Amino acid sequence: MPKSFYLDDQGAAGGCAEFGLRHEPHVERNESGLKFIDYYFDRAQEIARHDTLCYANCDIIFLPDLLRATETIQTARPRSLMAGRRWDTMSANPSILPTLRGLIAFDGLP
Repeated sequence: MPKSFYLDDQGAAGGCAEFGLRHEPHVERNESGLKFIDYYFDRAQEIARHDTLCYANCDIIFLPDLLRATETIQTARPRSLMAGRRWDTMSANPSILPTLRGLIAFDGLP
């Protein structure tokens, strides 16, 4: 699963190389220095080798059933957009998944 990182921060290229990630050093910014998000989407689409793209911040941890959910949506609607909602947790330990699922179900989320 290829991953691209759009960073112009010092040390970003070396960090990406260390973990075998694609580094995209060019970042479009407005006159205030804010990054243009549409540039990232356009560039990702341009370099993509697959029909399905996933855009996420680097601090997001996906649950194991993301792939199954994506396949289900694509079967029903090949041209689709899937959106999600984050759930803040203080741990990235996989052992909390059952507890996390319980919390999500209790909160009324599928």
